[in-house]
Parts: sequence; structure tokens; C-alpha cells
Amino acid sequence: MPNNLFNLLNGAPQQNGMQQQFDNFRKTVNGNPQQIVENLVNSGKMTQQQYQQLSQMASILRNTIK
Repeated sequence: MPNNLFNLLNGAPQQNGMQQQFDNFRKTVNGNPQQIVENLVNSGKMTQQQYQQLSQMASILRNTIK
């Protein structure tokens, strides 16, 4: 999995642009995103700190997009 998600969320403009960029990103993900992230953590390709950052960003996105 490329770093698209980190790049997307770290540099995303405010809500409308964020929604559009997230939709574009979602179209590029093949499979279950949660399982992909868990595999990255288990394989050591993603650190626990990166996982925590991603979790926080995902939580913010869920609350923003509702």
C-alpha cells in the first residue's frame, strides 16, 4: 500500500476538498482497508506510531464526513 493515505490526509484541504480526495483514494484501495493496515502493522511495514496517527485521522474523517 503506498503512502497515499498519509499524503492525502496530511495535505488535504478543508472539508469539501478532503471529501473529494478521500473518495478518489477509496477508489484506489483494493480489499478491506482495515485488513490492509493490520497486515502492514503485523509485517513491520507500518509502525505502531503510524498506526495510531492513521487511526486518529480516520476517526476525524468519520466525524467530518457524516
